[in-house]
Amino acid sequence: MHRMREFRCICRRSVRPQLRLTRRVDLFAGTGDAQRLSMRLMRGEAAEIPDADVAAVLGDEPVAAFRFAEERLRGRRRRTTDEPVFCHSADIAMRALDLGYGPRTVMAGLLHDVVEEAAPEPEAMAALLGEVVRRFGADTGRDVRVLTNRYSALMDAVRREVPLNLPFVDGSREIVAGALRGLRDRMPPEVSAAYAFEFHQLLDYFLPRADVARGAPRALVDRGHSVFAELALQTYRVFSEDMADDARSRSGPSSGVFCETPLVVKCMDLVDNLRTAEVVSWRALDRILLKSEMFLDATFYLHDHLHGMEAPDVTFISAYDFLKHQMVEQMEERARALAYLADTRFAPLAEFLEGQLGRLRRKYQVGRNPVEGLARLRNRIRALNVPRRPSRQG
Repeated sequence: MHRMREFRCICRRSVRPQLRLTRRVDLFAGTGDAQRLSMRLMRGEAAEIPDADVAAVLGDEPVAAFRFAEERLRGRRRRTTDEPVFCHSADIAMRALDLGYGPRTVMAGLLHDVVEEAAPEPEAMAALLGEVVRRFGADTGRDVRVLTNRYSALMDAVRREVPLNLPFVDGSREIVAGALRGLRDRMPPEVSAAYAFEFHQLLDYFLPRADVARGAPRALVDRGHSVFAELALQTYRVFSEDMADDARSRSGPSSGVFCETPLVVKCMDLVDNLRTAEVVSWRALDRILLKSEMFLDATFYLHDHLHGMEAPDVTFISAYDFLKHQMVEQMEERARALAYLADTRFAPLAEFLEGQLGRLRRKYQVGRNPVEGLARLRNRIRALNVPRRPSRQG
């Protein structure tokens, strides 16, 4: 992997990077009500906030989703920021609202992490997904299912059955495949049936083609990185491909050219994860960069197709570009922060980030001032959402 080779090379040097970075300002501030709601959530006051205050920010329809998600995520905290987990979901909902999306997208943002966080075991996950459908209807239920990483749940369920010291060779894939087959065979029939597609994708599509060797350079930098961890990380591409396939399969009178709600929410999800990634953790930065790139690469064909069609009311084209610009902008912010630590043990990380900035700018054709691009894209998405019919996004 180019990223790993760059990191190993710079580990041999301790040169302060010559960053040419100017101050950037995040143009997203939100309304006063949104800021106050966000701060109350940060302080853990969600249960005390009246419905009227929630509706004043998000509208009336998403209030039930707000309550449902907050109750099931209550007590859980994010490792990177030590804030309640629900703050992340609420942020996505408020950013979607700021971009002009309607209740359906706002609700999907509020609910997108509920199942993975509250019911990580496959059997409980299937049950909670069913509850979401009953509570919020088939469309939102499917949105949440598509946004729930079922592959991660299945892989986590067999993590302890796979040796940590497997070599980074193709033969190790069969050991992981055997563990997944064993899990499928142990499941109650109705549960294994609920995951029939996911097992097929993992066993027949993903594992036979997975490049195990890609994880070997990463393991040289991160001692905790194993064959299993590498394969679990690579399943994010299958998860992203599923989102793109679902968007196309749900096209029709109520969805327009395609159903973009899960894709838009995932863009906002990755944006928030980029913004809150740990600054001085190579592992955290590498992981969120890799996930963002896997999503962008897995959905590029859809973005390119829609761009060629010149579909006038599709916002995913701009949301995709928004994520690209946000990725570069956030890596700039982290490179700026680390520039002043470049004569210490963080010199390799500082140079790694500087190298990534150049690579990402070239790959995604992002200019030297990504904040200006973000402002243009934000206005474009808002303008597209103004005439949007209620049936289109809720």
